[in-house]
Amino acid sequence: MNCAILLSKYALHTKIIDDYEISDRAKDVLKKANTALEEDMKEEKCISPRKEDKIYNYKDLLDSMSYESC
Repeated sequence: MNCAILLSKYALHTKIIDDYEISDRAKDVLKKANTALEEDMKEEKCISPRKEDKIYNYKDLLDSMSYESC
């Protein structure tokens, strides 16, 4: 579950950077956050994020896992 959460955060940050007009300062903050997330994913031995990953896929996975856990 930790990997799914980390990957969803990473994908969300990437989508915001790529798809929305945000300030350079905000982009830098999100890029630094993604760097930290990449390190966390390596420690957790998660699958590396891919460019083609979509935030909606991870959200569906998180919703499903949350439902099953309850």
